[in-house]
Amino acid sequence: MGEEETEMETMVKYEAKQPTEYERFEVAGADVLDRGDIVVPRIRLRQPTSKFGTPQDAGKFHNNLTEGFSETIDAVVLRVSKGRVMWPEAFSGDNEPECASDDGIVPRVGNGLSNRQPGPCATCPFSQWSPDGTPPRCSLVYTYLCADRGNDDMPFLISAMRTSAKAAKKLNSLIKLFGIRKSVRIAAELVNGDQGQWYELKFEAGESLSPDEVRRYADMARSLAAVDMAVDTEPVDEPGGDDPLF
Repeated sequence: MGEEETEMETMVKYEAKQPTEYERFEVAGADVLDRGDIVVPRIRLRQPTSKFGTPQDAGKFHNNLTEGFSETIDAVVLRVSKGRVMWPEAFSGDNEPECASDDGIVPRVGNGLSNRQPGPCATCPFSQWSPDGTPPRCSLVYTYLCADRGNDDMPFLISAMRTSAKAAKKLNSLIKLFGIRKSVRIAAELVNGDQGQWYELKFEAGESLSPDEVRRYADMARSLAAVDMAVDTEPVDEPGGDDPLF
């Protein structure tokens, strides 16, 4: 079985966590699908001003593949990447990014960026703090590839940026300390600020994994090594703020 076929099967349905046995029936013609024909779901936090879902879904997590919402996610982090996104100065829920980088080193090419900078990101003036303490226009984005333990280990991407950058630092610390040895509980926290109300990501260490689970998730991470870890550049729904972790 080729690498692309193995990855496709992992993304569609990773083997059940425990002894559950079932007979798998393939969809006719699915054998011709490769990595370019499928996508990893992306999870986004529904804000009060978001245009997807309903107002009652605010503070819940939306899966753009299943179109389902959940209040919390029990996950295992498999991979992490660091990028950057620059949004327009004036906040709006309809904002499109002006520039973006999927590796935090050089700006992304194409994709309709309205103000793409030449790079590299490290020396770009938009990534620098101003002498008066004003945070940079271009903020860090942490993107995580995870397995959803409550949904048959479905892999998904979730990005933490702007007001959720502080929570991302906590998750990054958990990743460095434990690697693939603990699950992570992903939740949302309502924040009241000068610019209104919005939800921020909240990460908490979960339960310790068994040795068999550790090996299984490590295998899953290897099988998904080629997944594109692009930063989320959908229009933002929460204000920027001045968190020094940006």
